[in-house]
Amino acid sequence: MNAVAVFCHPKRESLCGAALDRAVQALREAEIEAEVHDLYRSDFDPVLPEEELRRRYSFDPTVLAYQRAISRATLAIFIHPDWWGQPPALLKGWIDRVLRPGVAYEYEGGEFTEKRRVPLLNHVRGAVFITTDEESGSRRSLERLWTEEIFGFCGIQMRACDTIYDVRHTTYRQRQRWLAGVSTQVRNALSDEADPAGGE
Repeated sequence: MNAVAVFCHPKRESLCGAALDRAVQALREAEIEAEVHDLYRSDFDPVLPEEELRRRYSFDPTVLAYQRAISRATLAIFIHPDWWGQPPALLKGWIDRVLRPGVAYEYEGGEFTEKRRVPLLNHVRGAVFITTDEESGSRRSLERLWTEEIFGFCGIQMRACDTIYDVRHTTYRQRQRWLAGVSTQVRNALSDEADPAGGE
C-alpha cells in the first residue's frame, strides 16, 4: 500500500501536527512509510495560472510530483485546521492544482455529445482530520465538502472524516482521546474489512 499525507498548518507544533505524527506512526506500525507533503514547508505555489487552466496540464515540478503521489497512492490522509469554514488557502490551492482532469477525473464522450464524468481515483482510500474552534457540529459543511464535493467527485473512498470541535476549550485528556482516534482510524483505513465512514 502507498500512503500520502497532506499536512497544512503553519505551526508544526500544533494539534494538527500531533495528528500528523499519530497518523505517520500508525502507518509505520503497519510497515508503511508515508510520503508527507507539508505544504507550509514546501515550495508549492497554490495559485492556478490561466495558461495551466487552459492547457489542463502543469509544467510545475512540485505540482507534477504531488499529482504522481496521489495517482499512485492507495491511502490519502489530509490534516488541516478549519479557517472560515474552509481548509486553509494553501490546501485549497493544492486541490485546485493537483486534482485536475487526467489525474483525479476525466470527461468522456463523443464529440458534440454530452460528456460523462469519470472518477480516476477509485483506488484511493481517504481520511481527513480537522481541528476547529467552532462549537460541536457547527462545521458539518466542511465535512460534506470533503465527503461529497472532493472525494465523491474524484472517486476517493471516504474511510474517516473526524473533526475535533471547540479546541480552545478542550482538555489535555480530550485532545489525547482525539489523537488516539486518529491512530485507530488510520489503522482501520488500511483494513480491507473497514467500512467507508463519514462521521466521527
